[in-house]
Amino acid sequence: MTNPLPEPTGRSPQAPDGRMIQHGRPNGSEHVAIAIRDDVVRVTRGRPNCWVSVHEIARRLGLDDQVVDQAVQFSTDRGWLIGDGYPPHSVRLAVTSVLS
Repeated sequence: MTNPLPEPTGRSPQAPDGRMIQHGRPNGSEHVAIAIRDDVVRVTRGRPNCWVSVHEIARRLGLDDQVVDQAVQFSTDRGWLIGDGYPPHSVRLAVTSVLS
């Protein structure tokens, strides 16, 4: 069986805006962050002005609050979500998440 992925070149490709593109498998926090973002999109029907309780997200996804707090921080750092409070008790979609 052949590998469908190209061989690494030793350097990371760049996005059109000059940022380096990260390849590889998402880590644990990123997997949870993606699940949280998807849950917020589903619950809010993609509307960026609707707030969702972080505790309710944790309950729906069956995750520990501490794990969700770390993933929410990851999501806000990436610009996927906007949080209210520290640590955020509620989140909403960032406009950039809606546009992409």
